[in-house]
Amino acid sequence: MSKTSRIPGFYKLSIDERLKKVAEFAGLTEEELSILRKVGNLDLELADRMIENV
Repeated sequence: MSKTSRIPGFYKLSIDERLKKVAEFAGLTEEELSILRKVGNLDLELADRMIENV
């Protein structure tokens, strides 16, 4: 079976669950995952409420 980036219901997961899925898929370390949680000036909770299509 080939590896795919499609994760059904990804948008329904909590931010923490999404990060864990991405980390598992990409083989990220805890340190790398920690960096993802802190990147940018946009708060993750705010970003989670933004819409994709306008």
